[in-house]
Amino acid sequence: MRPEETPATNIDLLAIEDENLDTINTWFEAPHVLPWWGEPSDNRKEVAWNRQSRYGDCRLIAGDGRPIGYIQWTDLWRWSPNKSYGLPQGTIDIDVLIGERDALGLGYGPEAMRQVIALVCMDAPPPLFSLLTMAENAPAIRAFEKLGFTKQQLIEKLGKPDNWLMTRAPIPEPIRTNRMA
Repeated sequence: MRPEETPATNIDLLAIEDENLDTINTWFEAPHVLPWWGEPSDNRKEVAWNRQSRYGDCRLIAGDGRPIGYIQWTDLWRWSPNKSYGLPQGTIDIDVLIGERDALGLGYGPEAMRQVIALVCMDAPPPLFSLLTMAENAPAIRAFEKLGFTKQQLIEKLGKPDNWLMTRAPIPEPIRTNRMA
């Protein structure tokens, strides 16, 4: 089994505390994150918005007991109604990053996404889940497709024209953790 196919089973999504912000900010500047996430100052604004908004949320991804990444989800129409890409109102957009290089390709990102999808669907399932990923990020695209996301259209983001808008229906996945803080 290749590492990216290994299921991450020991994962927790933890509330982000002020003391976690330096770690997250360091990840935004990491060489393996920066090309995919863009300007760190813009990302810090998104973290602040999601921590305070009732239309979005974010969590620290802890794998095997240590912080390894960040995930955020947002009502796409509330965050940016003029960049809703023709998706229905109420679509939930998900962004995930694995900040610790040694945790890449071990399944933590997809597992965090499964947990977020299940969490969101517990209240009221949205019409769709969406995400954007750069076309050249083949490992991420493969992981997202395994989660049921399908490519919809190429759009421009971060000044690059080749970003896949991917969507999936809100079929809840079982939560595989005991802890969601």
